[in-house]
Amino acid sequence: MQKSKSIRVLSKEGTNITSKEHKDRVTVICRKTMKVLRGPHAPLRRDLAKFLKAHPSYE
Repeated sequence: MQKSKSIRVLSKEGTNITSKEHKDRVTVICRKTMKVLRGPHAPLRRDLAKFLKAHPSYE
């Protein structure tokens, strides 16, 4: 059995994440409307900081 290889990425926030986690989607919620974005509608983990800056009502 061959071990799967994982690449470690240092995010802008200074935390280590694997290349797979980097492509994961992160569920976010809008504080004003209580709208939840999840699954294919949620931002990618690698884009989360940019998304939150562009959409300050989401967390």
